[in-house]
Amino acid sequence: MPTIREASLDDSPCITDIFNWYIEKTTITFKAEMVSAGDMAQHIALTDHTRPWFVLEDDGLILGYAYAAR
Repeated sequence: MPTIREASLDDSPCITDIFNWYIEKTTITFKAEMVSAGDMAQHIALTDHTRPWFVLEDDGLILGYAYAAR
C-alpha cells in the first residue's frame, strides 16, 4: 500500500529521476538543464523543517514527491 513519508537525502536519486523526466519531456518547469542527485540532495538539505519534503512510496519505490517552498 502506498505511503507518504518525509523525504531523506537517500531519496535524492529517485527524486532527481522524477524531476529530470519533467525537464526533458515537458515545459512544466523553468529548468532547462538536468540536475544531479548531488544538487537535489543539497536542495533537500538546505530546506529547513518549516518547509518539509515528502515522498510517496509503494513497496520501496518512490512514485512522487512534494515540498513546500516560499
